[in-house]
Amino acid sequence: MAIPGVPRGFLHRLKTREDGLAALLFGSRARGDHRPGSDVDLLVLLRKGAGRRVEVSDGFAFECAYGTEKGARTFWEANPGDAVRHRQDVRALFHRVGTGKP
Repeated sequence: MAIPGVPRGFLHRLKTREDGLAALLFGSRARGDHRPGSDVDLLVLLRKGAGRRVEVSDGFAFECAYGTEKGARTFWEANPGDAVRHRQDVRALFHRVGTGKP
């Protein structure tokens, strides 16, 4: 799945990471109510590792939360309000065959 209005280069780099399992789009771009200059909010699931950072690519700011499937599940269980709020607007950009549903 492409991100409307955003060049595909950054997503392609995420897809080709050997440790990448999935990428989920959320926030205003997932809902379709973003404004010019809005950042791109992503949850990137990895085999191992975690962190948060803003990465700039092709003129867009990508706010990325990196983590494992277990780490993401633990976060959502500890923050049910966030899980409910984002459940409707999350969009799976990709996930590897053989992994759990993102």
